[in-house]
Amino acid sequence: MDSPTYEYCSLAPGHIRLLEISPDGMSHMKHVDLNDVANPKYLALSYTWGDDFETTRFPCDEQQIPVRRNLQQALLRLKLSIKIPIWMDAICIHQANEEKKMRQIKMMAQIYEYARTVLVGVLC
Repeated sequence: MDSPTYEYCSLAPGHIRLLEISPDGMSHMKHVDLNDVANPKYLALSYTWGDDFETTRFPCDEQQIPVRRNLQQALLRLKLSIKIPIWMDAICIHQANEEKKMRQIKMMAQIYEYARTVLVGVLC
């Protein structure tokens, strides 16, 4: 039986979602306050989204998040090398809810500024 589509929980003002991926492929979404100095560090990924038709599903919290194939492939490669949570707009922003998406988009400069590392590039 297929896992259900990922259900996004509401975020408190100033909070973002971060994806934690373990080397065994298990992933978990956590909410953090972007303005909390005790926040764990995270990596941000900026990339070209790719073709809308090349989609697949990424497992998270025993559910499935629809993602473009190029992001799924990048996450499969990164899971072995990253030890900190990762933020990427396609997964960490609830794309299907326009109002919530716009709130998070307004925070993107701050999200990238506070990231420990920002990976930028075209994913294939």
